[in-house]
Amino acid sequence: MGIVVGHDGVRTVVLNVIVHGKTRKIKMEKVLHVPTMGCNLMSVGMMEERGAEVSFKGGNTIIKIS
Repeated sequence: MGIVVGHDGVRTVVLNVIVHGKTRKIKMEKVLHVPTMGCNLMSVGMMEERGAEVSFKGGNTIIKIS
């Protein structure tokens, strides 16, 4: 049994990320917007389906997008 949460549509978002110490903007498409959530969630499986490589090392998350 889980909690049902309503969403406010699918959108494109722009994120500020740090790459080699520099801030860059990346665009993520087809993102489900859930305004009632108190945090942001990212699906590793969905990112991998879209061609990204995701790994966790030393307390960091590494996302490689080709």
